[in-house]
Amino acid sequence: MITPASNNNDGTVWGDQFVKWNLAVGGVIKSTDGASALDITKIAASALPVPYSYPTQAFHPVSVGKARYIRQIVTQYDDREYIITASWQQVLNRFTNIPDFSSGSLVKLTYHVPCRNESASWGGMYIEPQVSYNGGTKWWSLGSSGYDAVMNMGGAAIGSYFQSILIDPYLSGVSAGAGFGVQIRFYATVYDIAAGVTTAWINSNHSINAISGTAVLDPTINGTQHFAHIIVEELALLSGSE
Repeated sequence: MITPASNNNDGTVWGDQFVKWNLAVGGVIKSTDGASALDITKIAASALPVPYSYPTQAFHPVSVGKARYIRQIVTQYDDREYIITASWQQVLNRFTNIPDFSSGSLVKLTYHVPCRNESASWGGMYIEPQVSYNGGTKWWSLGSSGYDAVMNMGGAAIGSYFQSILIDPYLSGVSAGAGFGVQIRFYATVYDIAAGVTTAWINSNHSINAISGTAVLDPTINGTQHFAHIIVEELALLSGSE
């Protein structure tokens, strides 16, 4: 239903803005000929079995089987240069906690890491993303790239590693039905099949942001995302948590 507009001369509550602030929809929206145009309950209702079958669709029941929308999108970047050696080391540790995820939300993590290796044989770099919830000290590994990014059999290589991962926080210790925050960090190490000395870099020796000079480089985060960066999207439940 639409709440009647107030009886005054304040134009800000009339027309388009009034509808945006006061329109509440339930059930079916019909077109002018009476046919169903939009079934709200059908969009929000569960469309998939609960729970999903394990392990190919193993999501927690609190976050499964309902329509979703993108509630927030956050990007963060790290333009520091990292020299990667033969021991696992923390890299890309500038990314901060992202708060205010709603109950039942999933997390879509997309990341880009510019890399370079100088292995004389077949080698390169492993990249491992990790996630923590609610500003906690416990971190969960999301696996690693394996033989990807700048692994090269012929020697040195320059490239970037891209990945997109869907995360269900309720499988990893977030209390069922609770909201949460998310923080991302990375670890990296080098690999050399000949066990020789190899070096790899992130963000370095890559000539990032070598531009034409025909336009001014945007000094904000808009002009920094050729460096290592993440994009975190919250996929929230359309019908709310249960």
